[in-house]
Amino acid sequence: GTFGVTLFDRRADVMKTKLAAILTLIVLMTAWILPASAATYARETLLIDNADLLTDDEEQRLLADIVDFIEATDCHLAILTDTVRYDYYTTPAVLDLLSAKDLVLLTVSYTGGQYYYYLYTYGKANSRLSDHDVNVILDADAVYDNLKGGNIYEGLEAFISKTENRTRAFALKFEYLPAILLVSLVAAAICCGIVVARYKMKLKPTNYP
Repeated sequence: GTFGVTLFDRRADVMKTKLAAILTLIVLMTAWILPASAATYARETLLIDNADLLTDDEEQRLLADIVDFIEATDCHLAILTDTVRYDYYTTPAVLDLLSAKDLVLLTVSYTGGQYYYYLYTYGKANSRLSDHDVNVILDADAVYDNLKGGNIYEGLEAFISKTENRTRAFALKFEYLPAILLVSLVAAAICCGIVVARYKMKLKPTNYP
């Protein structure tokens, strides 16, 4: 009888340790699921119109769209217009001003009477937007025709919308992963509790009359 109780105590201690570890993981998973504050990302929002292609009202409306993008995707977005043409080998100096690691940056250049645009992606944004996604965004009629035709506001508005859709499409693939893991951990904790309860009943001393 003494051996049985001692064995039960050891097994119960092991079960309690495992249960405590699982509960800790549940707490961490819950914290992971909670969304980050949108204000954190809004401070990094940037729109620089060096080429003066936008009116003040258009800039304000685009900034509102960028904030919406940041809140919806958890990635930063910046737009730069300039009279200097940028490409893969010529990156804008404005990048030095950005502290965001997860960034989508669109440059629109007006030089020699022509409009050119180029897309840069960094960090999380780089993994969420594949080369195919980038081509779909930049080649979309609403983006290409407007930016090449000088309808900059309309082109940028379409760009933000299509980039958000593509970025969110990637994120949605993993949206329910934390919830699934959380449910699995809760189920595991319940199973451990059942096992402990069964050990208690099995090793409980028999009462004789």
